Amino acid sequence: MEAYRRVDKVEDALPANEIRVRRGVGIGRYLKRAWELLNAPTEGTPKNDTIIIKGVSNAVQSAVNLAELIKHRVKGLHQQNKICNIVITDEFDPLYEGLDRLSFQRIVTRLQITLTTNVAKVDTKDTGYQSPIPEEEVTEFIAERVQPPRQRKEGGEKRGGNQEKRGRGKGRKDRQDDDPKDKDTE
Repeated sequence: MEAYRRVDKVEDALPANEIRVRRGVGIGRYLKRAWELLNAPTEGTPKNDTIIIKGVSNAVQSAVNLAELIKHRVKGLHQQNKICNIVITDEFDPLYEGLDRLSFQRIVTRLQITLTTNVAKVDTKDTGYQSPIPEEEVTEFIAERVQPPRQRKEGGEKRGGNQEKRGRGKGRKDRQDDDPKDKDTE
């Protein structure tokens, strides 16, 4: 594969009420976006009564976690789950002449979760339908509580603090000086 370069895919424009969850992205950002879509606190953002959360492959668990968090922050949300397999095609261009363009297809699992306050937009008889949770289990979402992403300390310090100081123990050379056997021979 060193002779090939992966072709970047053109991503589709997302509908305004859709959230595509990726693995490794902070779930707080998705939670804030969902709350904004359902409550429209900012100008220019239309209020929606329905949001769609999609997770593919490893992000399915993150999509489920996000849906549960939203349901526990917004009252009266009906949920409908749909799971399916989709085919993703990865294409690779050759870096050297004479090589053919490669194309690989893989089948991955996709979970689509629809959350809505309008029961008419979901099929209550569907296997994936879940009714709203009791209102006493819902804690209203407050946007100010969402913390901005953590920044690194000044100077780019990583975990472990100051790297000039290595550890807490004495080095090998120091231990030999403190050895009682060596002191008796002097």
